[in-house]
Amino acid sequence: MILNTHIGAKVEPMNPVTLTALAAGSTVGYSLAGSWGTSREFPVIEYSTDGGSTWSTMEKDTPITLTNAGDSIQLRSSTGDNFAYSTSIYTKITGTGQLKLSGNLLSMQQDFAYHQKFTHYGFLGLFRANTAIVDASEFIPRVQALSKTYCLGYLFYGCTGMTAGCQIPDNYVDPNDLSNVSSCYYDMFYGCTSMTTGPDRLPCKYATKSMYSNMFYNCSALLKAPEIDVEYAAAATDAASVFASMFNGCKALVEPPSTIKLEVLGTSCCSGMFNGCTSLPVAPVWILGDNSIGGTSVFASCFNGCTSLVRGALFSRLITSEMCPTARSGIFNAMYQGCSSLTT
Repeated sequence: MILNTHIGAKVEPMNPVTLTALAAGSTVGYSLAGSWGTSREFPVIEYSTDGGSTWSTMEKDTPITLTNAGDSIQLRSSTGDNFAYSTSIYTKITGTGQLKLSGNLLSMQQDFAYHQKFTHYGFLGLFRANTAIVDASEFIPRVQALSKTYCLGYLFYGCTGMTAGCQIPDNYVDPNDLSNVSSCYYDMFYGCTSMTTGPDRLPCKYATKSMYSNMFYNCSALLKAPEIDVEYAAAATDAASVFASMFNGCKALVEPPSTIKLEVLGTSCCSGMFNGCTSLPVAPVWILGDNSIGGTSVFASCFNGCTSLVRGALFSRLITSEMCPTARSGIFNAMYQGCSSLTT
């Protein structure tokens, strides 16, 4: 079953979330992490194994076997706000064997209106530690709105078998609500140690607190960073830790984002961003606004331990005291510590 969903001016296929067996006997199920108690509503997940002709309710902790390689299971839900309540209480799609993940995450938000916001933690940890997922390149993590906290955080955390990550769509975020949105993609691919290819671009124009923090932390096989389209933040607090430790430990990374643009750089905005990227040869270009420095430790340890770095960061303008409304400490603290090959 293929539906279409209108996203602004675009039309995008809304295939249900689909897991296809790459090896005979692979399984798919779901479990609930943490203590849910009696007051929280559980998600209701439906599944189809015949291409969407018939649907049944999936039982918790009762995995379904895909007998043959090429068999697939589709998932949907009309309880999109009941998947996660905290960083320790969330729903996990589980699997064994080898699986390809595809389809559109909107199929798990069938009860949501256009641009409706989460009231809880969205789809935090939905595929966390699902080591059976090998390929997510055709999966679309679309939600009606980036909202609340960690709504796509920890999504693939610890998926150590995944070699190909997904693209990131231009998810909507309310520009008038930035201060209430944080950590949207926090730890999204954390510890995906086999992932060699990830998203090509991060298209959201607005920055929120810790938005991409730790996103690719310890993705030790990742070769190329996505381009980053972030430009705006309503205030320095919204730009705090936006890129903190984003590529920390990406030891194979050789191609950084070409440019990073942000009107205001908040506290720890880029701290540890490329820490331990031992193969990185050059740093990005930062395009700065007129009053850019809105916090402390902005670039602290940004390139710490980048032993192959020969060209440091380029800035679109000279950083002067006029760019700091008040005195800021530790802006460049240990920015190039351990960069033993640095020449410019």
